[in-house]
Amino acid sequence: SGLLKEEELNALPVWRQMRKKVHAKFPHLKAQALKYQVIRRLIDLRVTDLIQESQRRIARHRVRRAADAQEIPELLVRPSPAVKKMCRPLKDFLNKRLYHHTKVVRMADKAQRLLCALFDAYLRKPEQLPDTTRFRLKTEDPYRVICDYIAGMTDRYAIQEHRKIFYPAGLL
Repeated sequence: SGLLKEEELNALPVWRQMRKKVHAKFPHLKAQALKYQVIRRLIDLRVTDLIQESQRRIARHRVRRAADAQEIPELLVRPSPAVKKMCRPLKDFLNKRLYHHTKVVRMADKAQRLLCALFDAYLRKPEQLPDTTRFRLKTEDPYRVICDYIAGMTDRYAIQEHRKIFYPAGLL
């Protein structure tokens, strides 16, 4: 996003650890590619750990069906305590410096307004929906159908749809 400085990230042990691993494997990477690879490693660490820890918990509780899982009084899908502890400073840093950054908050607010406007427009005039989606309205809850349709949109497509619905041709 360009909102964070590498010096700030280097203050975080987990960032330094991943950066060191990436640099050891790819010593000639340029700065931007190095950051990209560090982020990939961090995501991989979190996802892999979540899957492995969840599999351990599911096996330990002998979960075979969804009903079995519902009877377990603790969360089955969660990260290991070690990775959670290792990534906590990064999570705190991102919450403080990125997720609540003015630019991020503004963009999230714009996105929310855009999606709500699309939802309301489709609900008021479902004929704006594609045929396959409109067909579902005959037998399914319109809120669910419209939510599903919007959830399947890319950012670019949602923006294009918003423009088509709310702006006369040629204005934008």
